Amino acid sequence: MSGFEVAGIVLGSIPLITSVLEHYKQGELIIRIWRNHDRELKSLIRNLKIEQVRLQNVLERLLIGLVPSNQIERMIAEPFGPTWHHEDVQRKIKTRLWTSSGVFEEILRDLDAAIQDMMRRFGLEPDEAAKEKDVSSMARQLKRVGFALKSSDHRSSLETMKECITGLESMLEQNIKMEPQRQQRSQGRLIGLIRDVSSSVYRALRSGLSCTCNHDLHLGLSSPSPRAGRDSDDDMVLQKLKFELALTYKADYDNHGKPVLWKEVCLRTLPPGAAFNLAPTPKQLEVVPQVTISQQKNSGITATGSYTATVTTTCVQQTTTATAILGTFSSLNVGPSGVKPIQGIDLCAEIRRNQKQVAVDCYGTVSDQTGNKVRMFGVYPQPSTESPDPWSVVSLKDVLANPSKFPPMSTPHRLHLAQVVSSSLLQLQQTPWVPDVLTSRDIVFLQKGPDAEVMYTDIFIARSLPERAPKAYADKSVARGRCPALLSLGIVLLELGLGGTIESFRTQDEVPPGGSPLLLSEFRTAQRLLERRQIGSQRYSSAVKRCLWGEFYRPILDLSNDDFRQEVYEQVVVLLEDDFKNAIGSYSVAS
Repeated sequence: MSGFEVAGIVLGSIPLITSVLEHYKQGELIIRIWRNHDRELKSLIRNLKIEQVRLQNVLERLLIGLVPSNQIERMIAEPFGPTWHHEDVQRKIKTRLWTSSGVFEEILRDLDAAIQDMMRRFGLEPDEAAKEKDVSSMARQLKRVGFALKSSDHRSSLETMKECITGLESMLEQNIKMEPQRQQRSQGRLIGLIRDVSSSVYRALRSGLSCTCNHDLHLGLSSPSPRAGRDSDDDMVLQKLKFELALTYKADYDNHGKPVLWKEVCLRTLPPGAAFNLAPTPKQLEVVPQVTISQQKNSGITATGSYTATVTTTCVQQTTTATAILGTFSSLNVGPSGVKPIQGIDLCAEIRRNQKQVAVDCYGTVSDQTGNKVRMFGVYPQPSTESPDPWSVVSLKDVLANPSKFPPMSTPHRLHLAQVVSSSLLQLQQTPWVPDVLTSRDIVFLQKGPDAEVMYTDIFIARSLPERAPKAYADKSVARGRCPALLSLGIVLLELGLGGTIESFRTQDEVPPGGSPLLLSEFRTAQRLLERRQIGSQRYSSAVKRCLWGEFYRPILDLSNDDFRQEVYEQVVVLLEDDFKNAIGSYSVAS
């Protein structure tokens, strides 16, 4: 029995005691028995009701911010209800309580023991209130209760109840107070894990797309969930991460003159012992968008900037089912004697093969066998509206340079983009996904048809297979003490804040020689703009300045350093996240 089920027993037991005691106050015989204990009885009933309310308040405080507000009252009224057992709710509660979740449940059990002890002293049973009693049995019961009142045996149980609930209140308030700082610390660890596994995802895709076809890979960008970094085991954290991609392919190998097709897939790290049903069965991938601000009917921005996906991987016992049991490949060591390479799928062939078949749960697996570990990833089709119309790629630079051609970008959309791009840079910098110098041309959106709107909530960064030589940035040289990656991020944030490209704000003196996009020239333009304009809110402006001017505590600005990434997260990303949350709140109030 969980601690919160114990809390339900306590909440149910306190009214039972008070109702039975109040019930016994009726009748002439009862009045004579209770005459000497009336004041003690009233005090006991009042104190029990107070402790009941305090415990209800503890549960309400625990749930605020973790579940929708319209569910809180029902969950408190139904502590045995199904909502308490939802995996997401349990995860959020444990994250809020951090390392004290075990102690919290222990106190709840002590509280239950105290209330049960009081019931025994009064001779009450759990179903006492439902029983019909004759006068003689009620008299015997009252004599026992009266003796308990006279001997004050109940007081120790009541004091224990008060101490337990006081302990719960204090522990909960301390945990809630420290919650923001804990989330920030956990993000550093989570960002480090994402950096590591995202490189592995790229290599696994490259091995799964080893065909001679041309494929454009578009990796979805999002801020990591603020509660995903609590798990003590890195493998558990990695298995909760998902990498959503949109990739291009041709209908067959003879792709001359054939239209480019698109497929959305999701990659997840496989746990040890995973089993996958590769037979054509109904889809088991459910995507639940959390819509806060709609750009159009089926779009939205969430406080985390991501969608929630649930993947069910089951092994179906059928004679025609091809089942792949993946033992411990996610942590398989490759010894000096060598291990036979794990054969993954030909992802291109699988996508084309299933184009004309019933949807499958999982295309199969791709693997990264770099170094002394093998990582396996399941590749899942994403539910999407199939359209014969060609998709197109629109860069952020296109949107900023040609505002009349695209839907207007609202303030929440710009702030959402800013916090997602800055967070993604920390996750993906120095991986194959992100260039050394990020520009607004590298951040793209997908237009799913000529008449479809550009969705500013779905943000991607693109790579091509086979790999092409990266476009040379004319000059990465910057002023001493600056970090080129952060400087380029600052310029992108500046463009978002001003609603235009950096080129559109140049003076004639700032045009680089030959028209090449020199980073140092862009830095000079950005510096002039910052000195003369307020870029967004004070928080937003501060984040931009720290990126451009290198305003950090350490002299060496190296994003491969864990401590520096943590500092950038706290000094830049958190400011942008707060700005976005405030914008969401302002729009919610206005609506």
